[in-house]
Amino acid sequence: MKCSKCGVDLKGGTAFCTNCGKKVENKVSSFQSNALVKGGRSVELNGSLEDSCDEAAKEKTNNFWEKMSLFEKIWAVSAALALVLLIVALCMQERLPLLFSVLQCGGMTVAILMHKHIIKNIKETIEYLILAVAVLISVLNIASYSWFKSVGVDSDDSAVVCTPYDAVSCKGKDKTVVRLDFESVGFFNITEKAIEDLDITEADKEGNVESVSINGVSNFDGNSEFNWLANVVITYHTFKRIEVPLSSEEIENMEADVVLTAFKEAGFTKITAETVYDLDLDKSKNPFENSVSIDGVENFIQKEKFPINANVKITTHLPYDKHTVDIIVDFVPNLIFSTYDVKLEIGEHVEKMKHGKDAEFSYKLKEGEYKITFYKSEDRSVSGTVELSVTGDTVASYKINCYSDRISVDTLYVENKGDVGKNEVMVPLSAADCKYKNYKEVEATFKKAGFTDISTKVLYDIVLGWTEEGEVEKVSINGDINFQRGEIVSKDAPVVIAYHMKEEDNPNATESSKTEATNNENTNPVFYSTNDYETAKKGNTGVFSYKNKSGSYDIYWIIDFDLGYVYNFTEGNDNPICDKVKIVSGDLNDRITVTWHDGDDQWTWYLHFKYVNHPVTLVVNDHYGFAYEFTTTDLGKALIARSKKEIVTY
Repeated sequence: MKCSKCGVDLKGGTAFCTNCGKKVENKVSSFQSNALVKGGRSVELNGSLEDSCDEAAKEKTNNFWEKMSLFEKIWAVSAALALVLLIVALCMQERLPLLFSVLQCGGMTVAILMHKHIIKNIKETIEYLILAVAVLISVLNIASYSWFKSVGVDSDDSAVVCTPYDAVSCKGKDKTVVRLDFESVGFFNITEKAIEDLDITEADKEGNVESVSINGVSNFDGNSEFNWLANVVITYHTFKRIEVPLSSEEIENMEADVVLTAFKEAGFTKITAETVYDLDLDKSKNPFENSVSIDGVENFIQKEKFPINANVKITTHLPYDKHTVDIIVDFVPNLIFSTYDVKLEIGEHVEKMKHGKDAEFSYKLKEGEYKITFYKSEDRSVSGTVELSVTGDTVASYKINCYSDRISVDTLYVENKGDVGKNEVMVPLSAADCKYKNYKEVEATFKKAGFTDISTKVLYDIVLGWTEEGEVEKVSINGDINFQRGEIVSKDAPVVIAYHMKEEDNPNATESSKTEATNNENTNPVFYSTNDYETAKKGNTGVFSYKNKSGSYDIYWIIDFDLGYVYNFTEGNDNPICDKVKIVSGDLNDRITVTWHDGDDQWTWYLHFKYVNHPVTLVVNDHYGFAYEFTTTDLGKALIARSKKEIVTY
């Protein structure tokens, strides 16, 4: 703006000329004369509207830059530089600078997102570190343009390599061989291009080279010179690709033969089919499921293309058999110590048991080997395990005892019906379970199990009536009187059930012999003692033998009143020791007392008949108050087993 009188240049908004003092008149529209208020001061609009707008824009930009933090100012400059370098790299098609530009832009983006708290940042220093790395990459980016020149790519003779042979010689060779030959002479930038044109009958041409071009030159001589970064394209033949007839999702519920036919008609030639039994009907609604993999790819859509020689594997998944597995747990309770609850684990199933409470569980399991683990509810390290083989419906019974550092597990019996072969049966009761039952009940149980040769033997030995008529004394299978439930034997194995009846009912005895039997003791010793039965009932003379099976081994007690000692040992668990303990006092109809002495330690146990004058069952009470039952066993066999032990006297 100039003074109308003297022509001196004046600033906008001046009221009087600074040279001649003439009043300046602003001839502008009412719109132009409005005051533009910005930053607490007003700027009078005079002159052109464009000048005023430029001035306001500059002021706004200056204020925006001043308000930015140091981090934001550095980021803005670096981001602008990164964008410029990215554009340059794209235009020049330089790979290394382009890689640096992408890394730089990525770092800048992460840094600003952390600064704005869009990406959670544990430490503020991380965003500064990322920004610093991005700035450093800018330096590397710029420097990379001179790297190739520094090694003489364009000017040095060392950047020139020679072809190993001419273009014609490449044709028909294996692509791998050609690639290795070109790499060996120094070519670096090699790509492969497939021509999908071979039928399955042309397998011998798979991978054969059709042509080789170097920077677009496909007619070169051997030993021709090219830059080592020249683009070498190897074009080769491979099998044609064909469309799959079905999607993997459609195949799942189709019949296997329909799927097989569809793939054959589509042109696939390498097709295999298999059946696997791995379908759990409890988790699947279908009686079968099919799946297809094509060169290992299991998820594909219809009309997706694969090589004609791709390996197509059709798998039919059928349900596997599930067997009923019943587990019966005899949980021995403790009175004071180690009274914790226990968990049972088999496969993916976990059950909790209250301490001392017997329990039964039933499962549906597939055939296989299982580990059953019993462990303390609050501490898995206190545990005990046992193996179970399932080949059919199975019933398994275990006895567990809790200790401070472990849980002992004894197998009482295992009935695995899948192990029973033709003309075989499974023993339904253990020898110990048969005792004291009525012989008719035992006989019916063995018949129901499938045994065909069952006989009975009557022992006319009830004199005073302590024993119930028909009560089983023992059962033998093939002569074995210590059999266990779950054992598998031939169905025609002879089963002999011996049971008690009144002596006076013996039909073979004469009247005089009956009277004599009443008035005189039978002088023949019983199999478990050196005493006859009447003397054995007194429980204070002779030698007695008892046995009980604990899991995989036997526990023996021999009570020798003649020498005044009790012998205790095990058989079947590799324990070579037999305890010899002196009888302190008593008889078996009341109780005998035996005390162990081991240095300063001593402990006392008690032994007695379960019923008065009934010697066939021995009860042993340990020093904790727990009671264990033992049944009579052959004295001769027991003495032979003891003779193999090292006797330790307490």
